[in-house]
Amino acid sequence: MPILFVNLALSYIKNCCKRIPLTVLYYFLFLYLLQWDQYRRIWLALRQSKSNVAKEENVTGQHLFIYSSFIYKQRSPALQNLTIARTQLVILLMAERATINLIMEPLKCFAMTKNATKITSQTEIIGSMGVCALDLFLFTCTMENVEPNDDIQQNNMNMMFSVQFSNINNNNTFDMKRQLNLSPMQPSNKPRALVLCISRIFLFEKWQLLIACLEAYRLFKVDLVVAYAQSAILSVFELMRAYEKDGILKIRPGIRFPHHRGMKWDPNAETEFNGQILLAHECFYEHRESAQFIGLLDLDDLLVPSKNFEDLPAAFLAAFQRHPDTAYFLVNKIDASFVEQNVSSPTEFSLRKLLSDGIRAAETYNAEKLVVRPKAVRGFWIHNAQNLEPNTSGIRLLTNYSLIFHLANDLKVDPEEFRNPFMTNYDIDIMNNHSTVFLKQFINLQLPSAQPFFDALLQCHDQIISYTKSALVLGIHSSTHCLTYSLCEIPQLPTTVCATTRSIFGTTVISDVVGDANVPKVIIHIREKSVFENVICSEESGI
Repeated sequence: MPILFVNLALSYIKNCCKRIPLTVLYYFLFLYLLQWDQYRRIWLALRQSKSNVAKEENVTGQHLFIYSSFIYKQRSPALQNLTIARTQLVILLMAERATINLIMEPLKCFAMTKNATKITSQTEIIGSMGVCALDLFLFTCTMENVEPNDDIQQNNMNMMFSVQFSNINNNNTFDMKRQLNLSPMQPSNKPRALVLCISRIFLFEKWQLLIACLEAYRLFKVDLVVAYAQSAILSVFELMRAYEKDGILKIRPGIRFPHHRGMKWDPNAETEFNGQILLAHECFYEHRESAQFIGLLDLDDLLVPSKNFEDLPAAFLAAFQRHPDTAYFLVNKIDASFVEQNVSSPTEFSLRKLLSDGIRAAETYNAEKLVVRPKAVRGFWIHNAQNLEPNTSGIRLLTNYSLIFHLANDLKVDPEEFRNPFMTNYDIDIMNNHSTVFLKQFINLQLPSAQPFFDALLQCHDQIISYTKSALVLGIHSSTHCLTYSLCEIPQLPTTVCATTRSIFGTTVISDVVGDANVPKVIIHIREKSVFENVICSEESGI
């Protein structure tokens, strides 16, 4: 252990002893020393993230990333009670919180009509509550007195919207304009009672978890499960594609931001858990017009109805009827075991055995997750929501409606406490019979029987959380407290191939006044598309 570190730690104790009991400080210092090697790796990763962009520190500028946009041809949920015809564009973008107002001040939205005239829109910026340098913002553009079926040209929807930035001249006024065309997505118009938006997955290996959750959601009448895949073992990805073809699952690409020299930091290391909030909002805005309820979960969060209801839509409809002013439900989460079977062929896997014996609940509660009523919510975090419609609020849902079983045990519950085989309360026969027939098509598919990537990411996750908490308690100021998998080391397995997301961005420099150091350069990165490519998993650049 370096002497310098010990002296530094002791100096922190002396400086803080007036505010915090000395025994508490010694306790956290002991924990810090005990896990020194783990924290050293995190610290070196942070240093490496800085050094990757240090060569062009003289290149100044503010970066804004436009990830996706949606056009609502009818009144958006926020405007349901208004009689004026309106069309709204919602843009999901990532920017630095400290400079968002400077960047967004010159931004305007326009729409093209049939006669080629432009309609200027009202704009609004909605912030989220992230803790990273790069944060999510919702930029809305609303055009009043516009009938979508009349005034807006219908044959060229993808090119009718644009945003314009005014350049800042040497007199600190706006003059020149740069127009950027957008290709907004059409939100889903298929009515659904319940859509589940699943957080992005990395180096995904847990195929038995995938089968168990999807078969359960099929039984519980979930209409659609949307999963964002940053990367997945190729054979597991093939299984996911089959479930997508079957209709219960929709696979969406994850996100990889461009990292150019001259940036103050790697944007992929400065988005909370690598774009988790951003991708959840994309799923939400794609389905908010047509879904009655949207759940925001991880894949290992198994949402189930109580014994009082046959399925999940019935449970949440009853809860909404009981609480009609509710914008979102906080659903209780209980830790549960998940004992995987040591098999590599899907035809050898027994879902019946897993549901009967391998999944058991403890009496330990974890952090709640959200099921939202999309017409009453505009923005959210993973464990709560903000930007609600007037006269609405969130409530903690009683377990006699629904609850979540956390199939991960990240609280390190004693295995002896997992006693309740709760899945036996449901029709295991239906789930098992469907999976048996479905998996017969994969008789030659070899799936992973071990999980080296998951084990490494799980250990790294624990290190990130403990490092951040210890640094805050000890008063150690870091350049970031962003929780991100970009700090993780992954196993080097040169023969293992993954389906991996590659995001393609176009880049435009908006303002660049030569000779004036006080005028910022604004660089806009617009995502054009995201695709899946097959690469060696160890070379996966998504984390």
